[in-house]
Amino acid sequence: MNQPLVTVLMPVYNADKYLSDALESVISQTYKNLEILIINDGSTDNSETIIKQYQKSDNRIRYIYHHNQGVARTLKQGVSLAKGTLIRRHDADDISLPVAIEEQVLFLQNHQEIGAVATQQCHLTENGKIAWHKRLPREEWFEGKPYKQVNLKDFSATKAAPIVHGTVLFYKQLAIDVGNYRPQFLVAEDYDLWLRIMEQKKFVILHSCTYFLRIHGSSAMSRYHDFAHFYNSLAITMAEQRKERGKDDIQLGADLPKPPQKGKTHQAPSNHSKGKVLRDDLSFMYSFAWDARDWRLISKIAKQILRDGWRLPQAYKMIIFPILGQRLISLGVSVKNFFRRIKKSKRQNATN
Repeated sequence: MNQPLVTVLMPVYNADKYLSDALESVISQTYKNLEILIINDGSTDNSETIIKQYQKSDNRIRYIYHHNQGVARTLKQGVSLAKGTLIRRHDADDISLPVAIEEQVLFLQNHQEIGAVATQQCHLTENGKIAWHKRLPREEWFEGKPYKQVNLKDFSATKAAPIVHGTVLFYKQLAIDVGNYRPQFLVAEDYDLWLRIMEQKKFVILHSCTYFLRIHGSSAMSRYHDFAHFYNSLAITMAEQRKERGKDDIQLGADLPKPPQKGKTHQAPSNHSKGKVLRDDLSFMYSFAWDARDWRLISKIAKQILRDGWRLPQAYKMIIFPILGQRLISLGVSVKNFFRRIKKSKRQNATN
């Protein structure tokens, strides 16, 4: 294979359920001058068999196996081994439209001042249904522009950053120059790298949805929120330190605070609280399933909400509101407030 311009870097860990879909979407890209670097981070499922099957029919695939080291170490190794001048991240359970990489490559070639470019993404259910209105970044973030630059203020410890990891195309040498992925970040390794890249070059997001991020039971988005928030906050703190004094604690070799223990978002209700647990953790998942019209997932989540909260009116509202739609809900709230104002006015007139 000739020297590729782009390396598609795909870390894999026990992804056999969706791996074929992800690989098919990369192989089908309209941009062909690429290598597909797959690093198997110690999978114990059927991932290796799937990868080797695809490798037989596409010589652009380069496969590496190592014992489990975690995603940050795996990505750091991938950046070092990439043959391409540009690196395009892609997760092993997500899907890209065929034009995704070509659009990003052309954009970087036409904007030399920019060091990394991401795209908008839509959510994809475990059953392959697309929630077209559940996008990141949201439509309003772009302010009607075809692309927008990302800044430090766009990052938050408690909210998703507008940059979706699997959509980013960046210069290999730029990533190496700023220190590559850092293994100190057990999660949010992307937050940390993007913030360091942004200190050297502009980082923009295209107002174009060409990537579909799959949300399922084992996805990182659905687990360990406190743990993720700790590392999100740490990445932001490190960026603020570099801004103030030139180097952060990691670069100076200082000890870092210890992360909280991983704890799942929701614990099973105790016997005395059965039927009285409001599953707020399922609120987004349910509205996302409705947007995608994934009837199997809708039924599954509704049963989980009612199983734990069947005695709470809020649980039924959580199920009904996405069915009604935001416009109808807003209209209902407006009508309710209108009658409240009339009632308040009558009381005031009566006292006068």
